[in-house]
Amino acid sequence: MKNKKSILVVSALVRIIIAVVVLFLVVIPACTKIRSLFVGGVGSGPYEELLKSVDEMSRADDGEAVTQLFELDSGTAVLVFKSSTDSVIVDHQGRDNWFTRFYKPNECEGNFACICKCTEFDIDYDTTGIIRKTTYRNAVCRAGMESCKTFKTYEVNGTCEIKEIGSGENIVVATSGDDPWKCTQGVYIGREVEKNGNGVVDTKSPERRIIRIENVGGIVYVCENPDPSDGCVPPLPAP
Repeated sequence: MKNKKSILVVSALVRIIIAVVVLFLVVIPACTKIRSLFVGGVGSGPYEELLKSVDEMSRADDGEAVTQLFELDSGTAVLVFKSSTDSVIVDHQGRDNWFTRFYKPNECEGNFACICKCTEFDIDYDTTGIIRKTTYRNAVCRAGMESCKTFKTYEVNGTCEIKEIGSGENIVVATSGDDPWKCTQGVYIGREVEKNGNGVVDTKSPERRIIRIENVGGIVYVCENPDPSDGCVPPLPAP
């Protein structure tokens, strides 16, 4: 009887030890990885985690992707500039024919793709046309208020779009005059960023955003509110 009890005690201790080992070697690291995808990880913010995910996707297989909850701090904008362009362009798709152009900061190098974080913009306005006027709001990160990373070895592109007004988290930003809007070149993801030291660019943008980073044909795409079935890039139509 004593031997049987001893065996049971030893067996129980072995199970406890195995459980502790699994906890520390598997469960905790997995939880840390999941946390880093959703809230930025310990010691880093959403912008830094986005750069990390973009770099990881550059080495991933074609079609591989990661979707993460991007918690954007108030007073922060993230801009994705594709190579050989000098701006991100947002088309405000309402009755008024107007656009916002976010120009590439000097901190970006050459004609390479670049991703920047900006905490304040300098803005001016430019109107063209007579019968049908087009208004451009030109924005650039204020000097000293930007942080950028240039990607010299691979291409980065992306899309962003708000299709509905006031639908759950997708409350359209004030810059669009409460109209749907989409990025026609590059990506703009912002939240309550100051302009010219007076007021903010987008007062109604939600804090939590759904971001997808995807490798498509060797190009890393960053997109906000991607199509659930197509991802960042819709498939080409069948011939």
